[in-house]
Amino acid sequence: MKLIFSICKIFSFCFVVMYAFSSCKTTLIVNGTEEVPKKVIIKITGFDTTTGKLKMEDKAGKPADTIQAWPGQKIKWKIRGSGIRSIDSIFAKKVNKNKIFQEDPHKKFLSSTWQGTIQNKGALKENGVIRDGGYYNYDYNIKWKDKDGTQHTYDPRIQVKS
Repeated sequence: MKLIFSICKIFSFCFVVMYAFSSCKTTLIVNGTEEVPKKVIIKITGFDTTTGKLKMEDKAGKPADTIQAWPGQKIKWKIRGSGIRSIDSIFAKKVNKNKIFQEDPHKKFLSSTWQGTIQNKGALKENGVIRDGGYYNYDYNIKWKDKDGTQHTYDPRIQVKS
């Protein structure tokens, strides 16, 4: 009897460990076979206070004023030593009819990082998100403060591939 319980404990432990490892995927499958990163990280590295423009770049160091993403990807905006005091909000421009995020982007607890997860393809279609040339365009604003506390607004774009 003790042997059966020991085998059950070992089996249960192995099942929990396998489940934990399988949920730690770092990629998404899109269009049936293509793998893309689960997260898109945008580093905010500088700014121009005269225009309010933020210097944003992707992981490869390329400009991220317009980024391309896939349904289901998580977008993270990270402040990286740029003299920016804070990001106060990330929200859709008033002229924008598209709602691409599951929930509005929000600040991570006790962090200067903001994040939002793009809806899956079915939800984008169901919510009537407008396609433009194979993309769901999302124009948004980032309200931010410089090191002196002066507030600025910048308006980049996300293009969600369909």
